[in-house]
Amino acid sequence: MIGKGIKNYFINLKYYFIPLGAFALGVVIGLSALVPATVSSVNNLAKVATEISGSASVDVGALFDRLSDAVLALDWTKPADAVRTVCSKEWLGETFHACLISFVPGSETYAAQIVDAVASAVETVVSGFVVLVFFAVLGIIGGYALTKFLVRRNMARRAWWKYFLASFIETLINAAFIVVTAWLRFLWAPGSVIFAVVSLGLMGVAALVEAYILHAWKKLDWRKAVNIKNTGMLLLTDLIILVIAFAAFAALAEINAVVGVFAGLPFLLIALLVMSLNAEAYVKGVVEKENRAAAPAKPEEEMPGCGDRI
Repeated sequence: MIGKGIKNYFINLKYYFIPLGAFALGVVIGLSALVPATVSSVNNLAKVATEISGSASVDVGALFDRLSDAVLALDWTKPADAVRTVCSKEWLGETFHACLISFVPGSETYAAQIVDAVASAVETVVSGFVVLVFFAVLGIIGGYALTKFLVRRNMARRAWWKYFLASFIETLINAAFIVVTAWLRFLWAPGSVIFAVVSLGLMGVAALVEAYILHAWKKLDWRKAVNIKNTGMLLLTDLIILVIAFAAFAALAEINAVVGVFAGLPFLLIALLVMSLNAEAYVKGVVEKENRAAAPAKPEEEMPGCGDRI
């Protein structure tokens, strides 16, 4: 099981560019909303600065340069923190305010107008960020769904009715897990932690049980599919695949943090998909092996011209 599971992971990396492309497409669509929103905000700030300063015009390019310097001054070695900062209303408000008053002599006199202009600009940019996040997440979900379809077709095909049966089984298992965790948490706080650790093994058993119901019901002795050995091997296989995926992600992030997020995400998504199907692929393989072993040997066909001689 271990060797086959790891092999399945590397084989399915051929779908690497599907989640990456879907994610990138979502980001591009989101940027098509964020960039115009940002440009509109800066132009509006420049217009306000021109009106209240009484000057002929305020250089929009200079205003953009100030904003760019503020963004680049953030610590981009930690992209998650930097993006979180840029998306926050507090940082945007302070940055827009600082940029605007630098172009308005005696800005104290126009404090109310500046505050209103900054608030309007912040709302516009934040709306653009919301659209960007929405389409980026939509791209990840779409890429994940398409990749899951391809990986499943490659590892463990299902009939359409088995899809609904699997969804029902997984819903029951997840609901039971939530109920038991909450119950233990209510009775004894450490109990939920202990159950969370024990549940790793239980999830392995549950995956094998689900795989047996879907692919081996009345075709195979359940003890050949669901046992301690197979559970341990399944968990070890998943752990190895997860370590490989995180190692690839970390290596890319070491080169560049932003590149690590984009280029490393498919390694993790494909790892999760293969891990979710390893039990099914194993049980289905055992059933196919049993069927081949039980199949009667085909009689040898008589070679033409080799009949009994008189």
